[in-house]
Amino acid sequence: MKDIAAAMDELGLIKQLFDTAPFFLEYVNRTKALVKQLEESEFGEVFGMYLHYEMNLTFDKIHRLNQAACMKFDKELNRYKSKVLLYNPHLKDDPHHRTIVKVPRIAPPFHKMVTTKKKIEEKLNVSSNENGRLAYTHASTTSCNSL
Repeated sequence: MKDIAAAMDELGLIKQLFDTAPFFLEYVNRTKALVKQLEESEFGEVFGMYLHYEMNLTFDKIHRLNQAACMKFDKELNRYKSKVLLYNPHLKDDPHHRTIVKVPRIAPPFHKMVTTKKKIEEKLNVSSNENGRLAYTHASTTSCNSL
């Protein structure tokens, strides 16, 4: 395959081949897989909890950071929509279905972070402030010692 690709590149045929629907679809599928991997391994709940506990950001600030990085404001709809990373030029007739891949979210939605936070705090027997500062919870007393 590499030899065929190299030969086609020498003949200047790669760009023409890439502009066809089947090859562009393969590119789209690989891009989708990469975005999904980024959301799962680099961003997502782990990164959201890092922002909360280590950077001491409130969930509201994390949400606004997510909007600034991954979304744009639609004035007509009066709400934020995901930014588009990749369009399919072969579907020009229907502009609503041209969107293929959206920018990966750097943090999960609010309800997922709250659920994860509860699990972490129950497992470690700690409680936290709104900005993620932790304190140990003692079963016999109601006082807490800050970390």
